[in-house]
This record gives sequence, structure tokens and C-alpha cells, in this order.
Amino acid sequence: PLLHEPGRLFFAGAPRGIDDRLQDMLRPIFSHISREDHCERAAYLHLIRAILSRTRLAGAQLLDCSGWSYMYVSHFPCISCVSIIGQVVRHLPAVRMEVSYDNAWKTRSAKGREAAQADAC
Repeated sequence: PLLHEPGRLFFAGAPRGIDDRLQDMLRPIFSHISREDHCERAAYLHLIRAILSRTRLAGAQLLDCSGWSYMYVSHFPCISCVSIIGQVVRHLPAVRMEVSYDNAWKTRSAKGREAAQADAC
């Protein structure tokens, strides 16, 4: 495989050293506040940067890539993050993107986690 990332934890904040051209590939939606630092965008910027560095060495392009990407987010994605996921799909059309999420408003506290487990049944 060209790239195998066994798993990584991302927090809010754009990864350092991301080229402006790469940042332009995943443009967040500005709605009342800047959303360029959301963890979903940070994770996909990291992924695309890693893929680009390897495809260039192999003489390939993003469109040549296939595979699978799975992301778990502790909260439901905002509209900007949904847009970022769509942009990733546009750049990597043969890569299957799966995103799972929780409702952080319910799962942050012990009582909320108990209620969320009841919802899952």
C-alpha cells in the first residue's frame, strides 16, 4: 500500500507546515466564526498531505488513489466539516470515506453516556 495510517488522534487546530495550496484544497465554510481549525479538517489535511508526498514519489496523482478512510468524531460534524468531507471525496473519488460520530452533548457526562447507551439499543 501507498499509505497505511493505523490511527491517530486529532484535536482542533490546523497542522503546522501545511502548504497554502493544500489548505486551499479543503476550504472551510465561514459562518459567524472561523472554522479552519476544526479537527476534521486537520485530520484530512494530514491525510492528503501524506498521500500527496507519496504519490509524487510514485509518479501518481490523487485521482489514482483508492482505498478506505475511517474517521470517528466525538461530536456531530458542523456544516463546514460536512463540506470538508465532500471536498475530500472530490479529490479522492476512489477512496471510501466513512465517518462515525457521537453526540458530545449526551456523552460528555456519565449520566449522558448512560442515556446514549439506551438510545443505541
